[in-house]
Amino acid sequence: ENLHQAALEHRCDLIVTTSMGNTHCLDVAERLDLLCMALKFCPDIDGQVPTGDFPPSGYPSFPGALNYMQHLLENGRTVAAVFRGGYIPKVIDFRSKLGMESMEIPGLGAKVPTYSELRQKQQANQPSLYAFSDALANRPQEYQPWHFI
Repeated sequence: ENLHQAALEHRCDLIVTTSMGNTHCLDVAERLDLLCMALKFCPDIDGQVPTGDFPPSGYPSFPGALNYMQHLLENGRTVAAVFRGGYIPKVIDFRSKLGMESMEIPGLGAKVPTYSELRQKQQANQPSLYAFSDALANRPQEYQPWHFI
Protein backbone atom coordinates (compact mmCIF):
# COMPACT_ATOMS: atom_id res chain seq x y z
CA GLU A 1 0.00 0.00 0.00
CA ASN A 2 2.88 2.37 0.79
CA LEU A 3 4.39 1.59 -2.60
CA HIS A 4 1.15 2.53 -4.34
CA GLN A 5 0.85 5.74 -2.31
CA ALA A 6 4.48 6.71 -3.02
CA ALA A 7 4.01 6.12 -6.75
CA LEU A 8 0.96 8.38 -6.70
CA GLU A 9 2.59 11.11 -4.59
CA HIS A 10 5.71 11.26 -6.74
CA ARG A 11 3.82 10.86 -10.03
CA CYS A 12 6.12 8.07 -11.16
CA ASP A 13 6.63 7.34 -14.83
CA LEU A 14 8.47 4.10 -14.14
CA ILE A 15 8.89 1.64 -11.30
CA VAL A 16 12.27 -0.06 -10.85
CA THR A 17 12.29 -3.08 -8.57
CA THR A 18 14.46 -5.94 -7.42
CA SER A 19 13.35 -9.55 -7.57
CA MET A 20 12.07 -9.45 -3.99
CA GLY A 21 9.50 -6.73 -4.65
CA ASN A 22 8.72 -7.56 -8.25
CA THR A 23 5.25 -9.06 -7.79
CA HIS A 24 3.85 -6.11 -5.83
CA CYS A 25 5.62 -3.57 -8.05
CA LEU A 26 4.07 -5.20 -11.12
CA ASP A 27 0.69 -4.96 -9.34
CA VAL A 28 1.13 -1.24 -8.69
CA ALA A 29 2.44 -0.66 -12.23
CA GLU A 30 -0.60 -2.48 -13.61
CA ARG A 31 -2.94 -0.37 -11.49
CA LEU A 32 -1.30 2.90 -12.52
CA ASP A 33 -0.58 1.90 -16.12
CA LEU A 34 3.19 2.25 -15.67
CA LEU A 35 6.21 0.33 -16.91
CA CYS A 36 7.92 -1.81 -14.27
CA MET A 37 11.59 -2.66 -14.82
CA ALA A 38 13.48 -5.32 -12.89
CA LEU A 39 16.96 -4.66 -11.51
CA LYS A 40 18.86 -7.89 -10.98
CA PHE A 41 22.19 -7.95 -9.20
CA CYS A 42 23.53 -11.14 -10.71
CA PRO A 43 22.56 -13.28 -13.67
CA ASP A 44 19.23 -14.88 -12.99
CA ILE A 45 19.21 -14.58 -9.24
CA ASP A 46 15.56 -15.58 -9.33
CA GLY A 47 15.96 -18.24 -12.01
CA GLN A 48 13.26 -16.88 -14.31
CA VAL A 49 15.25 -17.13 -17.55
CA PRO A 50 16.73 -20.63 -17.81
CA THR A 51 20.09 -20.75 -19.57
CA GLY A 52 22.71 -23.36 -20.22
CA ASP A 53 25.50 -20.77 -20.01
CA PHE A 54 25.70 -20.81 -16.21
CA PRO A 55 23.83 -22.42 -13.29
CA PRO A 56 21.37 -20.65 -10.99
CA SER A 57 22.94 -18.85 -8.04
CA GLY A 58 24.24 -21.37 -5.50
CA TYR A 59 24.31 -24.34 -7.88
CA PRO A 60 27.44 -26.06 -9.25
CA SER A 61 28.32 -25.41 -12.89
CA PHE A 62 27.86 -28.21 -15.41
CA PRO A 63 27.81 -28.42 -19.21
CA GLY A 64 25.00 -26.46 -20.95
CA ALA A 65 21.99 -28.76 -20.82
CA LEU A 66 22.57 -29.63 -17.15
CA ASN A 67 22.80 -25.95 -16.19
CA TYR A 68 19.55 -25.35 -18.08
CA MET A 69 17.87 -28.23 -16.21
CA GLN A 70 19.09 -26.80 -12.89
CA HIS A 71 17.34 -23.53 -13.76
CA LEU A 72 14.13 -25.44 -14.47
CA LEU A 73 14.49 -27.27 -11.15
CA GLU A 74 15.02 -24.00 -9.29
CA ASN A 75 12.02 -22.42 -11.03
CA GLY A 76 9.90 -25.39 -9.95
CA ARG A 77 11.16 -25.13 -6.37
CA THR A 78 10.37 -21.41 -6.33
CA VAL A 79 6.82 -21.95 -7.60
CA ALA A 80 6.26 -24.75 -5.07
CA ALA A 81 7.51 -22.52 -2.24
CA VAL A 82 5.14 -19.76 -3.34
CA PHE A 83 2.16 -22.08 -3.08
CA ARG A 84 3.31 -23.81 0.15
CA GLY A 85 4.08 -20.49 1.80
CA GLY A 86 0.62 -19.03 1.29
CA TYR A 87 1.93 -16.26 -0.96
CA ILE A 88 -0.98 -16.29 -3.42
CA PRO A 89 -3.58 -15.22 -0.80
CA LYS A 90 -1.26 -12.34 0.15
CA VAL A 91 -1.01 -11.28 -3.49
CA ILE A 92 -4.80 -11.43 -3.81
CA ASP A 93 -5.19 -9.36 -0.63
CA PHE A 94 -2.72 -6.72 -1.86
CA ARG A 95 -4.38 -6.54 -5.27
CA SER A 96 -7.84 -6.25 -3.70
CA LYS A 97 -6.61 -3.25 -1.67
CA LEU A 98 -5.64 -1.71 -5.02
CA GLY A 99 -9.17 -2.39 -6.31
CA MET A 100 -8.21 -5.35 -8.49
CA GLU A 101 -10.20 -8.55 -8.78
CA SER A 102 -9.37 -12.21 -8.39
CA MET A 103 -11.25 -15.26 -9.60
CA GLU A 104 -12.17 -18.60 -8.11
CA ILE A 105 -11.20 -21.80 -9.89
CA PRO A 106 -14.45 -23.78 -10.34
CA GLY A 107 -14.46 -27.07 -8.47
CA LEU A 108 -11.35 -26.28 -6.44
CA GLY A 109 -12.53 -23.31 -4.44
CA ALA A 110 -9.06 -21.78 -4.84
CA LYS A 111 -8.71 -18.10 -5.67
CA VAL A 112 -6.12 -16.79 -8.10
CA PRO A 113 -5.22 -13.26 -9.19
CA THR A 114 -6.73 -11.99 -12.44
CA TYR A 115 -4.19 -10.10 -14.52
CA SER A 116 -4.87 -7.51 -17.21
CA GLU A 117 -3.43 -7.84 -20.69
CA LEU A 118 -0.90 -5.10 -19.81
CA ARG A 119 0.27 -7.05 -16.76
CA GLN A 120 0.56 -10.29 -18.71
CA LYS A 121 2.69 -8.57 -21.36
CA GLN A 122 4.86 -6.81 -18.77
CA GLN A 123 5.45 -9.99 -16.82
CA ALA A 124 6.29 -12.00 -19.95
CA ASN A 125 8.54 -9.31 -21.45
CA GLN A 126 9.66 -7.34 -18.41
CA PRO A 127 12.64 -5.09 -19.13
CA SER A 128 15.45 -6.26 -16.86
CA LEU A 129 18.69 -4.47 -16.11
CA TYR A 130 21.31 -6.98 -15.05
CA ALA A 131 24.00 -5.35 -12.91
CA PHE A 132 26.84 -7.55 -14.09
CA SER A 133 29.33 -7.22 -16.88
CA ASP A 134 29.56 -9.37 -19.95
CA ALA A 135 33.31 -9.20 -19.25
CA LEU A 136 32.57 -11.75 -16.51
CA ALA A 137 30.03 -13.87 -18.34
CA ASN A 138 28.87 -13.80 -21.93
CA ARG A 139 25.31 -12.73 -22.59
CA PRO A 140 23.24 -15.93 -22.50
CA GLN A 141 21.69 -16.81 -25.85
CA GLU A 142 18.32 -17.29 -24.08
CA TYR A 143 18.20 -13.66 -22.95
CA GLN A 144 15.78 -11.50 -24.90
CA PRO A 145 16.34 -7.97 -26.25
CA TRP A 146 14.63 -6.52 -23.16
CA HIS A 147 17.29 -8.09 -20.87
CA PHE A 148 19.94 -5.38 -20.60
CA ILE A 149 23.46 -6.11 -19.35
